[in-house]
Amino acid sequence: MKLNRLLSVCAVFLFSILCMGQKFEKIEKKGKFGIRNTETNKIVLKPKYSWIGDVNQPFTIVKSYDKIAKKELSGLLCGGEALILDCKYDTISMPRKYADGIVRVFVKKNDKKFLYEIKTYPLNLFLDKPIDYFDVTKNGTKFVKYELKPGTWVWKIEDKTGKVLFDYISNATQLGENTLLLHDANRNRYVLVNGEGTVIGEKSDNNGYTKRKPDGFYTDKIAVIGNKLIHLLNHDEYFYKAYIIDADGKEKYGIVHGIYGYIERYGPEIVQIIPFEYDSLDLQSRKLEHFGKGAVKLRDFDILSLNTDCEIPDSYLSELSNKRGWVEATVNGQNRKLFNDGSKLNADDDPEAVPETIEINDWVIFTENNKKGLRTKSGNILLPAVYTQISVTPEGKNLYKDVSVFNGLFYLFIDENRGIYNAPRKKIIVPVRDWERIVSDYSFDGFKVFAKDGSVFYFLLNGVKINGPFEESVRVLDKGTAVKKNGKWGFINSNGQQVIPCKYKNFDGDAIGWSSKLIFYFSNGADITYYIYDYNGRMVVSQSFKSYQYKAKKDFILRYCN
Repeated sequence: MKLNRLLSVCAVFLFSILCMGQKFEKIEKKGKFGIRNTETNKIVLKPKYSWIGDVNQPFTIVKSYDKIAKKELSGLLCGGEALILDCKYDTISMPRKYADGIVRVFVKKNDKKFLYEIKTYPLNLFLDKPIDYFDVTKNGTKFVKYELKPGTWVWKIEDKTGKVLFDYISNATQLGENTLLLHDANRNRYVLVNGEGTVIGEKSDNNGYTKRKPDGFYTDKIAVIGNKLIHLLNHDEYFYKAYIIDADGKEKYGIVHGIYGYIERYGPEIVQIIPFEYDSLDLQSRKLEHFGKGAVKLRDFDILSLNTDCEIPDSYLSELSNKRGWVEATVNGQNRKLFNDGSKLNADDDPEAVPETIEINDWVIFTENNKKGLRTKSGNILLPAVYTQISVTPEGKNLYKDVSVFNGLFYLFIDENRGIYNAPRKKIIVPVRDWERIVSDYSFDGFKVFAKDGSVFYFLLNGVKINGPFEESVRVLDKGTAVKKNGKWGFINSNGQQVIPCKYKNFDGDAIGWSSKLIFYFSNGADITYYIYDYNGRMVVSQSFKSYQYKAKKDFILRYCN
């Protein structure tokens, strides 16, 4: 058929006319336009059209005045001579070749758009319903938004074979590059798909989202805030370093807060804490803590302050923290630090830039040659200025403005090495070394210290060192500590001496405060045997009795021990 032949050569028509010159020309008669073939001198389109576009293009828009409709209607010409769409449309767009190789054209009639495929004659109507949007990805996946019924628009996605992947999608939001967020109202779920139509994350009513498009986590690498696709990177606690792709294709970094789900839940909504406007950004471990409950929006770069422009649920953030921390950011090639001092972030308020001298109760931290030392208020040097930091907190933070919790202990730092100084005793009780970790052990009345080789030590407040580890420990007033090792209990006095070996199955911690003695016991179910010691490790008495006599006998023992 001639029209089919013409359609098949449309792809090479433009090349032909560039090589051979102008094949067609417009002609006019009594204000009407037609087309003549310059090679054969034949009229291929009679002069009856009110307007004709460029006739030497693969496709040409033509217009004709409709007396009934009282307006111009458009048609489409192929190859300069074949009218493939009659003049009955309000508008016709120029045909476009899509990624799957098929040429398609949008037509508009009665304010509704329809899509035709130009591959056969008559042209194939892609969908017998109005279409608002249509595109094809590089792999042939087709995305189309069409009118299911008057006033109801839905999305449909087909693969390159025509298989329907999704249909009746009530809403789709473009997120990032070639990523769509779909709301499948039929199944009450949200689906995140890439440019190939592949699902990369979804939420359903089982996750508690049924009414609206949810911000939040879709996978452990992808989240959504508003119309932004967020790429998640490393995180500390529930603060995530993340980035978006901006309009210029560049990665811009920020920080979000939220909880990625447990037990098949995707977590609640997430909140943008630091906006996505930095070239690079480093989330310091355990440094960025709480910004306070209420609302937050970080506005100006030089002075970033908390305000109430954007609501943050109380469950995300605890009460305003007194702890300091920072976020390192780079903008326009310049490195800057943003510091958290509870209620404000300020690029100029460096929490590590402490005064030359800091008075804490009866002691003074002083500075010499950029090193820290400790002296009394009267001027007596307790520690020479050899430390990179002296702090009242184990993290090295200077809470010198509020020392109400100060317990007389100073934490000493020499680069990565650290230790503890007991100011009232004027003694370093934990030597300054490259320990793995130092933690308070209140049940031991001292500190539990982990070495990098796996060893564990206990340091009393008087500096006595005791080798560990112990499975359990119970502080006995100021006399010492009962310890459990290899499943058996014994006692270490306040001088660090183990005066009772670890050989007893049970230690009676309930007797602390009631008794002036230490009570250990064995029980085999039928009988109980008590062993009573003083704090020097001398056995005072032992006694055995039946289990059913436990309460009466124990009351007697406690009275006896006092």
